[in-house]
Amino acid sequence: MRIVPALLFGLVSAGVDTLMKEKCAEERYLVFRKGDTLSVYDMYREEISKQVELGWDRALVAENMEIGVWVSEGLGERGENGLVSVEMDKRFERSFRESSLAKKAPSVERLPAATIQERSILTKESRIGVEYLYMPDGVIVLLYNETVFKVFTPEGVTETVKRDLRTGVKKSLVKRNDRHIDPINKLEGVYGADAIYFLKYLNGYYYLSEAYLSEIEEDTAETAAYVFGLLISLGAVILGVLGVLPWGIRVFLASRSPIEVFGESEYPIYRHGQLFGHKKVLVLALDLRNEGNSRLFHNLGLLKRLGVADSGVYVEESRHRVLLAYDGGVVSLGWLLVHGQAEEVHRAMLETVKAVESVHEKGHFNLSLTIDNVFVHPGTYTVSLLGVERLERAPAPAHLHKDFTELGLLFYTVYLKKNHLPAPAATESVPKKISEQVLPYRFSHRASLFLGCKPGADVELLDCISLLLDPEHRTLPEIARHPVFWTVVEKFEFLAHFSDYVFDHPQDQVIETSQAFLQAEKDPSSWSVYINIDIFEGLTKHGKYYYNCKVIRDLYRIVRNNGRHFQSIPEKGRRLLGKNLLDYTTYFLDTFPYLVIFADIVTQEKELRDISEWSKTEVWGGGSRGSPN
Repeated sequence: MRIVPALLFGLVSAGVDTLMKEKCAEERYLVFRKGDTLSVYDMYREEISKQVELGWDRALVAENMEIGVWVSEGLGERGENGLVSVEMDKRFERSFRESSLAKKAPSVERLPAATIQERSILTKESRIGVEYLYMPDGVIVLLYNETVFKVFTPEGVTETVKRDLRTGVKKSLVKRNDRHIDPINKLEGVYGADAIYFLKYLNGYYYLSEAYLSEIEEDTAETAAYVFGLLISLGAVILGVLGVLPWGIRVFLASRSPIEVFGESEYPIYRHGQLFGHKKVLVLALDLRNEGNSRLFHNLGLLKRLGVADSGVYVEESRHRVLLAYDGGVVSLGWLLVHGQAEEVHRAMLETVKAVESVHEKGHFNLSLTIDNVFVHPGTYTVSLLGVERLERAPAPAHLHKDFTELGLLFYTVYLKKNHLPAPAATESVPKKISEQVLPYRFSHRASLFLGCKPGADVELLDCISLLLDPEHRTLPEIARHPVFWTVVEKFEFLAHFSDYVFDHPQDQVIETSQAFLQAEKDPSSWSVYINIDIFEGLTKHGKYYYNCKVIRDLYRIVRNNGRHFQSIPEKGRRLLGKNLLDYTTYFLDTFPYLVIFADIVTQEKELRDISEWSKTEVWGGGSRGSPN
């Protein structure tokens, strides 16, 4: 704990040291101009430390790249405006207007219509000039307002520049009792300074700020400053009282009874309660004299400090007892299985995977996951993991594999509950038995394209469970992008884009040459026999559109075409399919449960995500929540 104060002290010391160096240069030097000379005056040594000649006006001779001749500065008499006057004939005037010189430099501000005087053309340009003056304490940036006059003649171009020194920051006020007043008087009296400047440090450089004397009497200025400061202090006191008083009242009321516990809830681990007398919460009451409860409380606090998602809103701790208040809207994964929608369950499962991944990223593992100790807020899908009694640091990545098995067993319980199947007996061999039952459903290793053999089968969930229970498992980010976590809308968009690619690139034979298709057990019958005849007639517009019912790519095409044009399906067919695109897509996913997972395996094998035509789909990773056209 002593390291943090030491680091803070080091950072503050470094910042103060830098600030003192900047202030030292600002307080030490004054810059003044006399005629064309700029001088830097050292107030500590009371001497001029550096002088430079500004060179206000300068005449340059440029080469006319169109004509290729040099121009001498003495071509003509210089007029009152500082420009050289030279004769120019009509032929040169026309060639200049057509040349690239007249089209360059869009910032050029020409004299009226680029003033033409017989054999010459005059132009005027305004710009900002910059020069750097190097000093031991830093770099001074000198800014100029430059006006560039150019004379174009048949022989070439003559350029004249007028420069005026300008300041980059606002003027600095010097009071008559300021400590700078004596050096300023000396610069004006002894050196005859025309203008005096302070140095201001900005973004690593020093800029000039012109000094000017205050016109107000010092006693009046000091009185005004005192009154202003008094008003500021009074306002701060009033705001402080108004801000602290409600907080103090709340603390006083909270100290009396912040959490009230009423009775048992529908969850064995929680009890109903109220926070601050009005907010409904679920209360986790722990007796710290119990070793398991003590570890649970410690690990829950650890997860909160690590920033892992949590729904806890308040903690009340005494010597032997602790009450943790959780948002009253949270529900268990088991409750969601009974009362929630399928997509809500799958979203909660996805957030659970992400929460476990967050725990692993922080270097911890050994979670206990059940449908009764994983809680989620249906509105925000914030997950609370309460099975953390055995949480510990992971000495190596290999130790994280145990939590993959926990996730696999949790999702297998979800599968059993969804399909109203009995749970296996609680013995030590349960994980092994479950693995033996589930691994045959790993679609990427044993693809089965028996059409409609098990309508409504949860092929995607079983495949995801098999990946988690397989010793050669994938990473959690790969699990998180599994199709089982996609919404119905996302699945339709994916199938539509997959079908578009297959039909736009027939020469690739994406499906026919894939290992998933070549190794799969195939159904010799037509896929059309599994679709209601009235629906099929509506989807094919009574034979107007032909689909090869022996080819699986045409199955993807009929799903895509009629989904994109759902309103064109005859009324009779729409009544059987449902009222909207979601019902339509669900019908096909239930009838052909392998559709999405087979297409996903093919896209992975063929690396179709690298093809630019697929950039418009946002399904990857389950991140999209849009709706199809």
